[in-house]
Amino acid sequence: MNQARRRKPTRRGGLQWAAAALWLLASCAEPAEDAADPSVKACADWSTAWCKGVGECAQYTLASQYGTAATCQLRQQAVCLARLAAADSGQTAAQVSACASAMAAAQGCEWVGAIDTLMACRPAAGKRANAQACGDHSQCASGLCRGADTALCGTCANRAALAAPCSSTSDCQPGLACAATSSIKVCVARVAIGDLCDSSHVCLAPAVCSAGVCAPPASPGAACDPGLKNCNGGAGYYCHDQKALCTAFGVAAQGAACGYFDGDRVSCAYGSTCKLTGGGKGVCQPIAVDGGSCSVSDQVPCLAGAVCSGGVCGVAAPNSCN
Repeated sequence: MNQARRRKPTRRGGLQWAAAALWLLASCAEPAEDAADPSVKACADWSTAWCKGVGECAQYTLASQYGTAATCQLRQQAVCLARLAAADSGQTAAQVSACASAMAAAQGCEWVGAIDTLMACRPAAGKRANAQACGDHSQCASGLCRGADTALCGTCANRAALAAPCSSTSDCQPGLACAATSSIKVCVARVAIGDLCDSSHVCLAPAVCSAGVCAPPASPGAACDPGLKNCNGGAGYYCHDQKALCTAFGVAAQGAACGYFDGDRVSCAYGSTCKLTGGGKGVCQPIAVDGGSCSVSDQVPCLAGAVCSGGVCGVAAPNSCN
């Protein structure tokens, strides 16, 4: 749930690898401790498998957005529980457990950026018809809550077919990716390492399209192509514009300078975001904590696992979308 993209050090909102992941609507509530509830174990297994995959395939993403695997598991377990509790959802604890097993058994890293490559992890059909309000994909009969990946609530709608217009990959039917063409974004085929690629066939991250074939990203310190952006962004590397080498992102503490410096890219440590001040440069400022004030326009995001609703970071509650 996709061609690999260089992570921009000037923004930290949203998990790009896992932005398209279907389980990344956020929740800040700590999970319940009722061991008799099958949802608790299912979501614990799910969050463990998901965070383990991110940690192995996108170490930089895990460290910069969650700090530790334990924090990732806690916050994503809460996400899972909130989704299972959504009204009219077709998702069950048994299905969540099946998805957790599929992630644990998956080979390679492609599924981390495109979780719907795993059949067991695709949204279940819910009870809500098209045009009804929703906060989670599994509330909709179509399996798509359009807009819910970037906002608190969305609207049930049909998934777009191959070559149809789209706004994000979640808008497309499983197996497709939303990619820009010369004029608009459309749903295109996704292909794996070793397959042919072009503007209509996008490589599954972390693979990149090189000479018309999906190939692994360039190794750290190896020569790269700034145009192709063929370094592993999820692992914390970008193609240096001047050196043309896969270079690790610099990491700055709160209060320190961040952004773009003559080809060098400096991001902020966990818990802070690069608030731009001009010229592609900025200063690392604290990210809003759970219950704190947030603002998209003023570059004050929430911690990963939370959404900004009404100017406050808090639980993404699908049940509030009616």
